[in-house]
Amino acid sequence: MRDGAAARPTTPATGTEAGDLRPPVSVIIPTHNEAANAPALLQRLHDSAVVTHGLDCEVIFVDDGFDHLPAVVECEARRYPMPVIVHRRGSPAGGLGGAVVDGIRQARHDLVVIMDGDLQHPPERVGDLVRAVTDGDGHDLVVASRYVDGGTSEGLSSGMRGLVSRATGAVSKAMFPRRLQAITDPMSGFFAARRSCLDLDALRPSGFKILLEIAARSPKLRIREVPLQFAERVRGESHAGLIEGLRFIKQLVRLRLGNRAAAFMLVGLSGVLPNLATIYALTQAGVGYLAASVLAVQVAIVWNFLGAELFVWRHRRSGRAVRRFAWFVAAGETDLLRIPFVYLIVEVLGFRHSVLATLFTIVCAFLLRFTLAEKIVYRRRAAHGAYSRRK
Repeated sequence: MRDGAAARPTTPATGTEAGDLRPPVSVIIPTHNEAANAPALLQRLHDSAVVTHGLDCEVIFVDDGFDHLPAVVECEARRYPMPVIVHRRGSPAGGLGGAVVDGIRQARHDLVVIMDGDLQHPPERVGDLVRAVTDGDGHDLVVASRYVDGGTSEGLSSGMRGLVSRATGAVSKAMFPRRLQAITDPMSGFFAARRSCLDLDALRPSGFKILLEIAARSPKLRIREVPLQFAERVRGESHAGLIEGLRFIKQLVRLRLGNRAAAFMLVGLSGVLPNLATIYALTQAGVGYLAASVLAVQVAIVWNFLGAELFVWRHRRSGRAVRRFAWFVAAGETDLLRIPFVYLIVEVLGFRHSVLATLFTIVCAFLLRFTLAEKIVYRRRAAHGAYSRRK
């Protein structure tokens, strides 16, 4: 085992021809403080992938944690004939998605399998993923999905996590209906792919959802799915949380609309703080909460306008600031249209998931506000090259 192994040559080993049930495969496991799960993971990988399926297998841990995983893996690796590598990154750029891309670059083989190190992705399914890629049907990417026949999501730690998983998947598919058409579970982190079919230089990973990044930026991939029985976490803690949620939203917007939309989204999220602070200050001063909420929205709009001016469209400001501000306020007030649409979706159309309906209207309202700001408030003028074309 090598700690922090140097990148290998970029030309992958091709291994055996498609249809051979014993192709060489690199199993890439991004980790963050998963030392407690490493012994069982290696044991189950060896017993299933190597012994049962006869795979020529290497295992690459790409570690962004600060526990003793390298020492644990070094000790355990002596028990197995398969090469086992720990690559501890100096900088966790891109989160777990960045770790996956680094691992793919490290891989010796063209066929790579990506899986988590927390045992919620059953190692026994690695052989099935490999078989699905090499069965002669010409697939480039095979996804283990919780939402096809035979799959389950019972390992999600709470009903809310299940709801969030389905909601984020639905929003992703709504924003990329063609590229994610063949994927029921775009939030999956368990999949196999041919490295030669991926443009690694085009990927901009951010957080957990590297599959979404790959599928959105690689429209010509031939994709299929196999069922995944998502297991419960045995040891350690989930790394999903608010920060990863914000990263996901930023990633989704950047993929669909570009960097300017992502910056606009972050400015909007930052407006939550002055909004809440205004409500708190006014209610403490004796103002009713409804009046305080209305005033707080106006404060947030002013905050967002300043952010748009300074960070999002700073190279496309033209004319009087008062005029831009008036148009920006008008665009911001369109958020009030969400309420009747939520009512329409839930009460009239009979969609009983009010949280999902609200999320859907929030995304639509954001897209509308961004479009109005882009096309009207800060519209590009051709004369004399008035605006920079940089994003």
